[in-house]
Amino acid sequence: MTVHENAGATVVAPSGDVDLHTASQLRLELLDQIEAGPTELVVDLAGVTFLDSEGLGVLEGARHRQAQAGGRLVLANAGPDLVAVFRTTGLDRVFDFANPADALAS
Repeated sequence: MTVHENAGATVVAPSGDVDLHTASQLRLELLDQIEAGPTELVVDLAGVTFLDSEGLGVLEGARHRQAQAGGRLVLANAGPDLVAVFRTTGLDRVFDFANPADALAS
């Protein structure tokens, strides 16, 4: 997982599987970034190969906390397989995507 700044936003880029065994690492990083106070937090999903319900829960929890803190969490570079997971669960209507076409991809 990498973290960097880009155009005033903090970008968290997990890689590989985000599942029951690895989601806690992403949760801790996102909570650290939310506590640090960036107003825009981007989760770059380009390197994510698999996302299960635990990973979805981490992202939704972080989105909720970031909104409560007055910020915004945006998902970027979600490939077709990940977009399908968000669409299947209805979370495509909850999250903001950096490229709205990502959420509409078939």
